[in-house]
Amino acid sequence: MKGLKAAAVLTYGFILSYIVLWAPARREHRVDGIYRTRFVPFKGTWDDMMHPKGNNVAAHWVMFLGNFAGNILLFVPFSFIVMLVFRITSTRTVILLGFLTSVCIEIIQYITHWGVADVDDVMLNTLGALIGAYLCRPFFSRLNMQS
Repeated sequence: MKGLKAAAVLTYGFILSYIVLWAPARREHRVDGIYRTRFVPFKGTWDDMMHPKGNNVAAHWVMFLGNFAGNILLFVPFSFIVMLVFRITSTRTVILLGFLTSVCIEIIQYITHWGVADVDDVMLNTLGALIGAYLCRPFFSRLNMQS
């Protein structure tokens, strides 16, 4: 069982770090200047939603919704890992760890210029951790009953 837990942590950690830091799109397109940060909550998301980039509106919405939902979905498994592997039962602690992990990612993106340090990402990632924590509760309860 320890091997399975270690594999889950390593796999999720690799996927998360690849998506937010090492993906070719991030490495090839460094973000410079005023575009490196977004500190006003949901202003950048609103601007992205209301002002399509390019001529293809359908592609714009796919990209926008992919980014929006992707930030949430990326942190749902985080809660499962924290709760099931590390046996952290406090929903508040899981959400706090999701928040802190997301802040660390945004700081790394700012320092390396591999993405935009965006407060919206932190809020959406934290929402994903919250959703994951509530989705994980039934699994955690069953596991505790079987132990």
